[in-house]
Amino acid sequence: MVVLLIPTSVALSHLASHRECQLRAALTACRDIDITEVIVRQHAESEARTLLRKHGLAGEPLTSASGVANDVWLTPSAVIRLNGGRFRDAFRHEARVLDLLPASIPHPAVLARGEREDGGEFLILERLPGRTLDAAWPDLGPETRRYVARDLALIVKRLHALPLVSAMRNPWVQDALTVPVPGDAYHAPPASAPMLVSAAAAARPDLADLIATTGAFIEDRMTAFDLESGRPDVLVHADLHFRNVLVDVDTDADGGRITGLIDFEGSRPAAADVELDMLVRFLSSSRQFGSDESSEYEGVLGWFHEGCPELFAHPHLEARLEVYEALWHLVQVHHRRPEYISMPDPAIALRHLLIGGFHERLDMLLAPVRGRGAGKA
Repeated sequence: MVVLLIPTSVALSHLASHRECQLRAALTACRDIDITEVIVRQHAESEARTLLRKHGLAGEPLTSASGVANDVWLTPSAVIRLNGGRFRDAFRHEARVLDLLPASIPHPAVLARGEREDGGEFLILERLPGRTLDAAWPDLGPETRRYVARDLALIVKRLHALPLVSAMRNPWVQDALTVPVPGDAYHAPPASAPMLVSAAAAARPDLADLIATTGAFIEDRMTAFDLESGRPDVLVHADLHFRNVLVDVDTDADGGRITGLIDFEGSRPAAADVELDMLVRFLSSSRQFGSDESSEYEGVLGWFHEGCPELFAHPHLEARLEVYEALWHLVQVHHRRPEYISMPDPAIALRHLLIGGFHERLDMLLAPVRGRGAGKA
């Protein structure tokens, strides 16, 4: 008989379903967390195989893929993702948006979507050719990098030009702002900053001074949003970084081709420069995304500007991006725990922001477009 000993206090976020939650609870008596994760993963993989078989995709080899908020598996022709229902109707929303996108915005076709038996959703998508841009980037030469970055900007420009319809509205942020603890209010409107500051201070009283100073930092920059009423919202992807871009690189042809923009579950109408929020965070803090080579991305915004200069047109762009950065980490305050060793500490990020570290990095990233219309704080 195997005896499972002493619980290990390890955060098990992103639960794939209520059944998996029960399984995790039963297995927290295990000292070796690797065994826990393996068993839970096997359970979710079994469900994925069942769903693929139900939708006529049985028999294909299944391989695991990395996912931040979802469990993800790949077959040669399909991608299946499972979530635990943390964000209401996330995959329903993504499927609706994908069905609205024209061919000029490369994206996967929706093969199936539905509810999981014990909570959460599943989404089965066409598997597109290519690999993620973050994986391909180190192997690309300067001209290919420029070509791909400019191509991505043109795709974003087409996305922002789409007429807004009701199906593009996303309930995530509004849901998050109507609960006592807005722990999922990612990309919240800047007008919600006082509430986010107050909630973060309540969640982490040990960071009260830091959070109060952050609140003052945001307030000093709110004039950058005074002209908002004259700038119509557009459909933004809202999670635009290189892991959500697929590219098929052929250096003997045109340098490379973007084959898909993926993970539209956070997409919604918003100010156009919200699109730069996650992109700048990726470019300036690549360690958060699994790379220490942030210097590899120093030319990206200049190339991006060539394809979509409108993103950089606001006269107070830098101040706006600093506010977006502050709001993001105020939300992250609700999720940081000492045992989350792989998650960047939002307190460190906020201090870095307040002493000008983020601004310095942002200034360097925007240097290639400084004379072309990028806004100063």
